[in-house]
Amino acid sequence: MAFGTALALPYFTGIATSSDSRWDVAIGGHGYMIDMEMIEQFGRQTIPMIRQQSDTADKPSEASLNPAGLWRRSVESWHRGAGQTWLDRPDSDPFRFNTSKGVDPWSKYGLTLLPTTTLVSGDSSTNQYLTVASNRIYKADGTNVRVSNVSDMGTFTLCTGLPGGSIGALTSDGPSAYAATPSGVWRAPGTTVFASYATGAVTLVRYVKGRLMATNGPAVYNITTSGALPAALYTHPNGSWVWGDMTAGPGHIYLSGGDSGKSIIYKTAVKADGTALDIPTVAVEMPDGEVIYSITGYLGYVVIGTASGLRFAVPGTDGNLTLGSLIDIGKTVRCAEGQGRFVWFGWENYDGTSTGLGRLDLSTFTADLTPAYATDLMVTGQGTVRSVATFTDLTVFTVDGLGLYKQAATKVASGTVTTGRITYGLPDTKTIIDVDVRHDPLPAAAAVTLALATDAGTAVTLGTSDLDGTSVSPADVFNTNLTRGTFFEITATLAGSLTLRRITLRADPSAERTTIYQAPLLFHENVLLRGQVEQFFDVDAEFAFLTELLDTRRVVTYQEADETRTVVLEDFTWRPYERTDRFWTGSMIVKMKGV
Repeated sequence: MAFGTALALPYFTGIATSSDSRWDVAIGGHGYMIDMEMIEQFGRQTIPMIRQQSDTADKPSEASLNPAGLWRRSVESWHRGAGQTWLDRPDSDPFRFNTSKGVDPWSKYGLTLLPTTTLVSGDSSTNQYLTVASNRIYKADGTNVRVSNVSDMGTFTLCTGLPGGSIGALTSDGPSAYAATPSGVWRAPGTTVFASYATGAVTLVRYVKGRLMATNGPAVYNITTSGALPAALYTHPNGSWVWGDMTAGPGHIYLSGGDSGKSIIYKTAVKADGTALDIPTVAVEMPDGEVIYSITGYLGYVVIGTASGLRFAVPGTDGNLTLGSLIDIGKTVRCAEGQGRFVWFGWENYDGTSTGLGRLDLSTFTADLTPAYATDLMVTGQGTVRSVATFTDLTVFTVDGLGLYKQAATKVASGTVTTGRITYGLPDTKTIIDVDVRHDPLPAAAAVTLALATDAGTAVTLGTSDLDGTSVSPADVFNTNLTRGTFFEITATLAGSLTLRRITLRADPSAERTTIYQAPLLFHENVLLRGQVEQFFDVDAEFAFLTELLDTRRVVTYQEADETRTVVLEDFTWRPYERTDRFWTGSMIVKMKGV
């Protein structure tokens, strides 16, 4: 019987109706017959998507769970603050979150609601400053200053003796309050009556490190006695320069100012003989365009409020400042006040309905010189947060156009926290199966509502846990209707007196699985095609062809009958049977990986 000749073109090209489909399989257009004596080697299997792993931690944790089950992501503490968009990337902090409003995250492993606020003195003016002197709180509004005592903060008495003109600033040396006016510095020694203390136009007054300081345009004054303003300690050579704020550091007085989008902080210190202050010199220059609106010294640090957020600064032994990263809240920070481990700062117009305060936690730093932060006390309304102070152990602050607010004894009606985006560590599609919420036993009217946002879409409410007196129940596990996406974010809304302890998302990873194809190819010089037609098979050439595919990892088409897949040759096993004049005959067991 005569045999056919070798084909110069590929045996078949993946079209099932081709006459060359008499071959069992084809790789890269070359046809092959399966060695039926090794049929058990013929088939395919998927590569396990989840590799074997073990938890090497000292204590069991979520990593100890079998990853072949549902994947978990839990949030059980929020104490490292806001500002983290992605919850579970390699450099993410598991105890940070994205945004919040009305919730107190600062206790570990528990989230509660913040106090609400009470309006104690309504006012429509736009320069509302605060200072505390002799157990009284003084508040500027327009051209006036009003004062309230400890026992009756709700009633403010109009102070007398001021010369008229808009109040530019208030400060205190402890016993007395000082006001900056267009005609000078005026002093009230713990009373309701102001009297002239230093004559001459001033725009800013501050009492820092035992020194009464004032400014007017580019000039800085150290006022040591009453009467006319003394000669300027320093006048900036730029005639358009304006000094904006002053504060005390460990060994220096700091002065911030600027012109045309350029802000610089200067430093000065008491001369060695104690007689006067040194000429101010530069302590740090801010990045171009980053305008300073306030500086506040506290516990040896300097908190810098800018047009877009805050920076934390540490003084060196020479008084120069080292800046931390910008905490970019996108809003101007005009004031700050430190108490205990916290610093409250103005967070004006946080959203379209609220304005108020944020808080820094100086016991927790999320990066070098970058303390944890979150929103804090808020009021319903819009306006510039001009001043913040602590009075009778309460945080109080002013909002231009609205008035003076104080921290109330009651909690806000509701508050929210968003977790940050959850990816489960891979970019592929995942299916969220359910979301579990845990909290302390709920008193009446308390509830936690969860909403799920997928791929930055609109958050969809999952359900509310509101069973009175319960902490764990079937109602606390919310079905997600098998929501699919690449990343997810949970918003929890707290209502009533409760403590949220944990939120857990359980997901099934849906990444595309890879398939390994294996085929035992018959490498004989004469093969019998389907239809009982004998065909010459160039063993030597086909061995070289498959070897080239293995070496180059060239992507080719693999076909079984009418099914076509794109693959790379991963490995082969050559099993020769018999030596011929041209080469060996035998079987070639090939392994191909789908791509």
